[in-house]
Amino acid sequence: QVRVFRCPILSGFDGTLISSDRQPGLCYSRTAARAMPGQPTDAQVNSPQVLAAASFAVDEFNRGNLGDPFLYKIVRIKSVVAGLNFFLKVQLGRTTCRRSGSTVKSSCNFQSPRKASLRCQFTVTEVPWEGPRYRLMEKKCTETKV
Repeated sequence: QVRVFRCPILSGFDGTLISSDRQPGLCYSRTAARAMPGQPTDAQVNSPQVLAAASFAVDEFNRGNLGDPFLYKIVRIKSVVAGLNFFLKVQLGRTTCRRSGSTVKSSCNFQSPRKASLRCQFTVTEVPWEGPRYRLMEKKCTETKV
């Protein structure tokens, strides 16, 4: 958590101090609604921006996962840090849909019993003024016990 301190009398400094440390003397504080630009902030896992970035990451993962004849889709998004970079922790489950198409459709059901589950970390960069809007910068997946 980042805290913002307003310090009217701090060695002649009359400005705002950003700190993750404790409050300096002679300052009053308020919790920042947003961190400084460029700093990571927590994001809601069900926000439209997070879901769009996660969907893009899974589509890219499926496109490059040539060794498996089945597609994967999101089981759960565990945590997200947002900004222009989305750092996503996602659990994926193998679906019944074959790789003939590289995107997951809502009609793709999970295999039952679930035969393969992956825990993935994706870094997706959003560049709204360029095409394509999203870029998968990093992916790291490990198999998990079902």
